[in-house]
Amino acid sequence: ELLEGLTEPFQVLQANVTAQQQRIVELESALEVINATLANATILDDPTSVLPSVAILAGTGDALALESNALDHIVGVSGEVVILDSLAREARGFRALIQVGRHFAVINNTFLTDVSGVNELTTIGGFLDFINNTALTAISGMQSLQSVSEYVVLSNNSVLQSMSGLNNLESVGEYLDIINNSALVDIDGFSALTSVGEYLFIVNNSALTVISGFSSLTEVGQYFDIINNTALTSVTGLNALTTVGEYVHIVGNSALNDIS
Repeated sequence: ELLEGLTEPFQVLQANVTAQQQRIVELESALEVINATLANATILDDPTSVLPSVAILAGTGDALALESNALDHIVGVSGEVVILDSLAREARGFRALIQVGRHFAVINNTFLTDVSGVNELTTIGGFLDFINNTALTAISGMQSLQSVSEYVVLSNNSVLQSMSGLNNLESVGEYLDIINNSALVDIDGFSALTSVGEYLFIVNNSALTVISGFSSLTEVGQYFDIINNTALTSVTGLNALTTVGEYVHIVGNSALNDIS
């Protein structure tokens, strides 16, 4: 019966992972967006700039754009903001960015350590992705972010230790995945999050010992899975949770003896 109950959530999780992989392929091979480092200077000098899309890709000028004030006049992006395979070490740009209409994706960045410049962003109309960023130690910017209409994925960030920059996020419309972040010891963000529309997956975070965030979370629409976090000993941050629409699975957390 337990295995039967796990089948559908695992299928959903696998579908999420497959979708992530597909998004990365699409971004790498077929990005038809504006590269902000090459954008017209008069657009970047306009303090009310709203661009259709912004791409920071590997190549000349990408690190300079992210690490300087070259992007600081952009207040809105109607489509996507994509930081992909960048050479930048810090994302200090985007200081005026308030709204992203579709997606904000930070993917496959070898040197990027933080996104502290994105501190005025309040809403994302699609998804927020942090995937395969091998030097990213903290999501320390984004303190103003309140809502993500679709989903949030934090996956395969091998040195990520803190998500405290997401402490003011109040709602995620579809799902939240925290998967395969091998240095993550405590999920310390999400203290303002009250609801996740569909799924919440915390899976395969091998160093995770404490889930202290989620202190305001009261509702998950369908599935809530905490699976294969082998060092996990405490889930005290979940004390406010009262409603899960379908299943809760807490499986394969070999050090977890108490969920009170």
